[in-house]
Amino acid sequence: MNDLEKYTNKGQTQLEDDYLLLKGQYIHYLTEKDILLECGKPQIDALYMVKIGQQQFDLMQRQLDFKQLKRKVELAVGQLNHNQRIDWKKIDNQLDTEFVAENERIFLETKRIEQANYYFTHLHTVEDTMEIRRLYRQLAKMLHPDVNPNISQMQISLWYAVKEAYDQGNLDSLRSLEIITGDFSNNDITLSKDYLLSKIELMKTGIKNLINEIQHLLQQFPFSIEKLLNNEMWVQEQCSEIALQIELLNAEQTKYTEKFELLKYI
Repeated sequence: MNDLEKYTNKGQTQLEDDYLLLKGQYIHYLTEKDILLECGKPQIDALYMVKIGQQQFDLMQRQLDFKQLKRKVELAVGQLNHNQRIDWKKIDNQLDTEFVAENERIFLETKRIEQANYYFTHLHTVEDTMEIRRLYRQLAKMLHPDVNPNISQMQISLWYAVKEAYDQGNLDSLRSLEIITGDFSNNDITLSKDYLLSKIELMKTGIKNLINEIQHLLQQFPFSIEKLLNNEMWVQEQCSEIALQIELLNAEQTKYTEKFELLKYI
């Protein structure tokens, strides 16, 4: 007997129970995915930036400075080789064009560091974090459109408000929304047998897809290094490697700085 036959042979009450069970499982994995993306990812990313990322950013900035200095010297020497006077303004304009993408990357990394620092200065207590997650799951059961197809436009608007409050970590707003939505019901008990069967199949497929998506997420950065970030020896090794790269880069930077200083007087 396949899954469809197994459910088809059940009575209305059994189907309703199965649907509610699958609906709860779907909401669980759906909110688990949201929590990973909206809470877990920022937290791990912020931890990475504090422990390693800021040093990595320092290396990135120094690498860009070195590449620009080296390129400036190359362009100046090129002008001299063509019996031209060195046009530093022209060289600076060319550098601005050539390195626009890398400067944008530096800007984005700067914002990332700012976000990490902001995150750690606005942390919720463990109790508040657990309450935020509990409220989000509870409200999702009542308002999430994927599992509540018959909700009103007002309830859909409330769901957007829930998402916004959760993304902002606004516990007070979530508590208020819990009170507002307390009187709503979705009347699942009145759904037809055919409708229940179709929704059961959709829920089963949705649960499988969500589990796969969560497993894929956990294999990606920064989730893939979450355990390593709690290993101080590994963190120190990463920082030492970055420090060594900066030291070697500084030696190269000194050589080109000397060349640049000589070219300034030609």
